[in-house]
Amino acid sequence: MINHPNNLDWLRRDRKTLGQFGSGFGFKTTVFLGLFEGKQYLHSRIKELEAQTSQEFYLLIVDNCSSDFDLDYAHNFLTGSAVFNDRYRVIQNPVNLGGLGSFQLNLDLVQTPWITTVHQDDQYLPNHIATHLQEINKCSDEIISLSTDAGSLSADGKKQPVPPRANWFIENKTQFDQFLAIVAEQVIPFPALSIRTSFVELDEVPWHTAAFSDSEQTLRALMRGKHEFVRKQTVLYRENPNSESHTQGEKVRIYSATLGLLRVFGSLEFVHFLRKVPRGERREFASKLEIAINIRISNPDYAQLLWTMCLEQMTHAWAYEEYGTTAATSEMFSKLGQSYTPGILNGILSKLDPSIREHNVSSPKYINTESESLASPKSQRRTILSILYLVVGRLPYFLRRRIFQIHNHFQVKLRNNRKKI
Repeated sequence: MINHPNNLDWLRRDRKTLGQFGSGFGFKTTVFLGLFEGKQYLHSRIKELEAQTSQEFYLLIVDNCSSDFDLDYAHNFLTGSAVFNDRYRVIQNPVNLGGLGSFQLNLDLVQTPWITTVHQDDQYLPNHIATHLQEINKCSDEIISLSTDAGSLSADGKKQPVPPRANWFIENKTQFDQFLAIVAEQVIPFPALSIRTSFVELDEVPWHTAAFSDSEQTLRALMRGKHEFVRKQTVLYRENPNSESHTQGEKVRIYSATLGLLRVFGSLEFVHFLRKVPRGERREFASKLEIAINIRISNPDYAQLLWTMCLEQMTHAWAYEEYGTTAATSEMFSKLGQSYTPGILNGILSKLDPSIREHNVSSPKYINTESESLASPKSQRRTILSILYLVVGRLPYFLRRRIFQIHNHFQVKLRNNRKKI
C-alpha cells in the first residue's frame, strides 16, 4: 500500500482546514462532499444531510480551490447546526486537483472503514445514508463497494422522467459480469456510491482526467471483489451538461478510456482475475469482452489494440488451454505475416482434445447492457422508446424498473431470434 501521508504531504501542507472529528462515535462511514464552484449547492446539500434519518456518519466537505468558496462561511454554517457538532471538517485544497485528486488528497482525514460520496449538484433523499449503512452492516468481505439507484433531475434541478439505468440489465451479478458491463460503459452511479476506504487508499488511478477515472477505479475494484447494487432509489441525479465528466469531449473520452483500459488489461491483477474465471465460462467471457471493448471504444484501431492485448493476456493466463483464445491469437499473428508465433500456438492447439476445437471467439450472443439495447436504440425503435421513457419514467421506482427490464428482455430475445434466421 502507498504511504499517503509521506507521498502527498507536499500538497497537503497548504490546504486550509476547520472543524474536527470527535472520537468514540464508532461510525462506519464518512460522507465525502466534494465542491468546485459549488457555492449555490452547499446550503441544499447540508440541509439534506441534516435531514437524513440516520446521522451515524462523519461529514467531510472538501472544496477544490474554487473562486466562490468561503471557508469561514461553510464552517460557521456547520457550527450553527447542532446536528453536526464535533463530527465535521471543512477543507480547501491549495490547488484544483480534479474530482478524483481532491478525493485522494484528503483520505488521510478519513478514519472510517467506508466512504459515502455526495455530489454537489445532485439531490439526496432522507433515506440515503440509512440505506447505505444498512447494506454496509450486512455486506460480506468480498463486497468492495455498493450503490443505490438514482432518479433524475433536469439541468435546472426539476424532476423529470427517469431513463432506464444500465445496471438494471446485467444478466448475472458475478464480478465477471459486472466487469464486462463496465468495460462497455460505466454502470455504477458514483453519486450514489459507498466504497471501502482500504481500496481507495491504494490510489491506482491517475487523477488528471475525469474521462475514464470512475470506470478504471471500478474495474480495479471488481478484479478484487464485488459491487452490490441496492434496489432502492435514494438520489436524484442532475443531468448537468457542465459537469466534470461531460466537458471532456469525444476525442479525449476515447483516448483516455483506451489508456485506462490498457493499464487495467496490462496489470498483474487482470491476469489473476482471468485465472478465476471458471473454465467452462472462459470462451463466453472472451467473446463478451471483445464486444464490450468495441462498445466503449469507437476508434477501430484503438479497439483492435485493446483486444489484442486481452487475447494475449487470456491465452497466457489460461495456460493456452482455452482453444478459442489461443486459436484467435495464432490467427492474429498470421495476419501480420509472422510464422514463428502461429507455429508455436498451432503446435499447442494440436495437443488439445479434438472435441473442444471450436475456433470462434468473435461471434458471441451478448451483450445485455443498456448500451446495446435501450441507450442506443435503432431508428425504428426510437419513437416507441421515447414514449416508453416519457410515460414509464414517471412511474414509481419498482414499477418503472420492472417495465424497462421486461421491455429489454423481449428486445434481446427478438434480436437473438433475428440472428438465427
